[in-house]
Amino acid sequence: MVLVAAVLGLVANQFSPRPALLRGGLPQHHPVLSNLALPQARAIHLAGSMLFLDAREPAAFLAGHVPGALNIPSDTVDESVATHRGRLDDARGFVVYCDSPDGEVARATAQALLQRGLGNLYLFPGGWSEWTAAGLPVSEGPQ
Repeated sequence: MVLVAAVLGLVANQFSPRPALLRGGLPQHHPVLSNLALPQARAIHLAGSMLFLDAREPAAFLAGHVPGALNIPSDTVDESVATHRGRLDDARGFVVYCDSPDGEVARATAQALLQRGLGNLYLFPGGWSEWTAAGLPVSEGPQ
């Protein structure tokens, strides 16, 4: 009976519009503002399955950012959303990061994006500091 319930649960999860994140898997339409660890963020970046959003100030972004990321500073969300509307509308999901302790700036930016209608947002609280410490690829200059 337990085995039947487990199989039915996995099948239902597969077809759910918001499937649960299974151990080791990548998130797919998981609830908003879930945290990602570095291995998940890196896998998502390699897959190109979501758009990375850098919540740091423009000068920090220009000095270095996750390749392909858009700069959406927390204090200019409205202007940034208007500037990048086409790319934001085309994205299947978003990974928001910053370089503040515990990702608090990224969380504030993600909340502001939620209020403006964007969904499928994930936080990468390790952010820029963890990304660069791991020696992962970086880009410089504008997007």
